[in-house]
Amino acid sequence: LQLKKRLSVGIHYVKLIVHGDHSFLDLYVAVAPVGEQFVVFSVDGSLTASVSVTGRDPRVRPGVVDVVRYWHDLGYTIIYITARPDMQHKVVALWLALHNFPHGLLIFTPSFSTDPLRQKVLHLKNYLEMGLFITAAYGSSKDVSVYSSAGVKPNRIFSVTGGKRGCTNINCYASHLKDLNEGLYDFAKPFDSSLIFPQTNSSNILNRRNLIRRTNSFNPRSGRQLSEKSRLL
Repeated sequence: LQLKKRLSVGIHYVKLIVHGDHSFLDLYVAVAPVGEQFVVFSVDGSLTASVSVTGRDPRVRPGVVDVVRYWHDLGYTIIYITARPDMQHKVVALWLALHNFPHGLLIFTPSFSTDPLRQKVLHLKNYLEMGLFITAAYGSSKDVSVYSSAGVKPNRIFSVTGGKRGCTNINCYASHLKDLNEGLYDFAKPFDSSLIFPQTNSSNILNRRNLIRRTNSFNPRSGRQLSEKSRLL
């Protein structure tokens, strides 16, 4: 599949199928133009109220879904980034879907890494070097250096877990959302994104397994066998 020649600018639904056993993978491929703008959210610590999303369903930080939707409704493409290995994609994607986070690109570390924060930096630097732009970036205090090293401006970095230099510290998402709505940040302006998630009739995990009722927010990739029992966490 020669993606560069066959896919236009936008977000495309792709199904990869293994001819031998008919196992498959559902995914989205983003083809972004130079100048496309994103808003980045680090999953652990900034979306969750606990450190891990394995073993149990962690609480969502109050108000964070509203803030993510604020940026999404302005027209920005959301990037959810984590230092976790990509083998945890299904677990994290289902957690995002369960809590009604809007569609976004979910970025993982390709494999286990001894320096996961550096992997985050490399991911973001790669996007910036391709001519993309990060309008705002949210994370915990440990993510501040990640965003700064990647080239994000200090006034566009938001930390939600304690005082940290080189960023804007926010006490809670509810008050931050109020500031956004009142125009405190002049860069929070409507943006006409070229990356619109397509509507598809393809089956996804959430519909097939009835894990949640609302499924029009975040669609995770499908698994190998639709009949096998799946645990959310």
